[in-house]
Amino acid sequence: MSDINNIRFPVPPVWWITWADNAETTVLGYGYLSSDEILSTIKHLTTYLDEAVWESVLINHGIDPYPEDE
Repeated sequence: MSDINNIRFPVPPVWWITWADNAETTVLGYGYLSSDEILSTIKHLTTYLDEAVWESVLINHGIDPYPEDE
Protein backbone atom coordinates (compact mmCIF):
# COMPACT_ATOMS: atom_id res chain seq x y z
CA MET A 1 0.00 0.00 0.00
CA SER A 2 1.14 3.53 -0.63
CA ASP A 3 0.02 7.12 -0.18
CA ILE A 4 0.17 8.71 -3.62
CA ASN A 5 -1.55 11.56 -5.42
CA ASN A 6 -2.26 9.82 -8.72
CA ILE A 7 -1.63 6.94 -11.07
CA ARG A 8 -1.21 7.95 -14.71
CA PHE A 9 -1.57 5.58 -17.63
CA PRO A 10 -0.38 2.39 -15.87
CA VAL A 11 1.35 -0.24 -17.97
CA PRO A 12 0.28 -2.89 -17.38
CA PRO A 13 -3.24 -1.86 -16.30
CA VAL A 14 -4.01 -2.34 -12.58
CA TRP A 15 -6.87 -3.15 -10.25
CA TRP A 16 -6.96 -0.93 -7.16
CA ILE A 17 -8.48 -0.62 -3.69
CA THR A 18 -8.55 2.50 -1.53
CA TRP A 19 -8.63 2.16 2.24
CA ALA A 20 -9.81 4.33 5.14
CA ASP A 21 -6.33 4.08 6.68
CA ASN A 22 -3.10 2.10 6.62
CA ALA A 23 -4.68 -0.75 8.59
CA GLU A 24 -6.50 -1.90 5.41
CA THR A 25 -9.65 -2.81 7.31
CA THR A 26 -12.22 -0.53 5.65
CA VAL A 27 -12.54 -0.40 1.85
CA LEU A 28 -13.49 3.04 0.55
CA GLY A 29 -13.42 2.27 -3.16
CA TYR A 30 -12.15 -0.16 -5.76
CA GLY A 31 -11.88 -0.59 -9.49
CA TYR A 32 -9.82 -1.17 -12.60
CA LEU A 33 -7.52 1.37 -14.23
CA SER A 34 -6.66 0.87 -17.90
CA SER A 35 -3.52 2.16 -19.60
CA ASP A 36 -5.35 5.19 -20.98
CA GLU A 37 -6.77 6.43 -17.65
CA ILE A 38 -5.68 8.50 -14.65
CA LEU A 39 -6.69 7.96 -11.01
CA SER A 40 -6.12 11.12 -8.94
CA THR A 41 -5.97 12.20 -5.29
CA ILE A 42 -6.06 8.78 -3.72
CA LYS A 43 -4.63 8.05 -0.28
CA HIS A 44 -4.05 4.61 1.21
CA LEU A 45 -4.08 2.90 -2.16
CA THR A 46 -3.15 -0.67 -2.99
CA THR A 47 -2.72 -1.76 -6.59
CA TYR A 48 -2.84 -5.31 -7.93
CA LEU A 49 -1.56 -6.75 -11.19
CA ASP A 50 -3.45 -10.02 -10.63
CA GLU A 51 -7.24 -9.69 -10.85
CA ALA A 52 -7.75 -12.89 -8.82
CA VAL A 53 -5.79 -11.47 -5.88
CA TRP A 54 -7.78 -8.20 -6.05
CA GLU A 55 -11.05 -10.18 -6.10
CA SER A 56 -9.92 -12.27 -3.14
CA VAL A 57 -9.08 -9.21 -1.03
CA LEU A 58 -12.49 -7.66 -1.74
CA ILE A 59 -14.36 -10.90 -1.04
CA ASN A 60 -12.45 -11.31 2.24
CA HIS A 61 -13.76 -7.84 3.19
CA GLY A 62 -17.36 -8.83 2.36
CA ILE A 63 -17.50 -6.96 -0.97
CA ASP A 64 -18.75 -8.36 -4.28
CA PRO A 65 -16.18 -7.16 -6.85
CA TYR A 66 -18.77 -7.34 -9.65
CA PRO A 67 -22.12 -6.18 -8.22
CA GLU A 68 -25.17 -6.23 -10.45
CA ASP A 69 -26.35 -2.81 -11.62
CA GLU A 70 -29.44 -1.79 -9.70
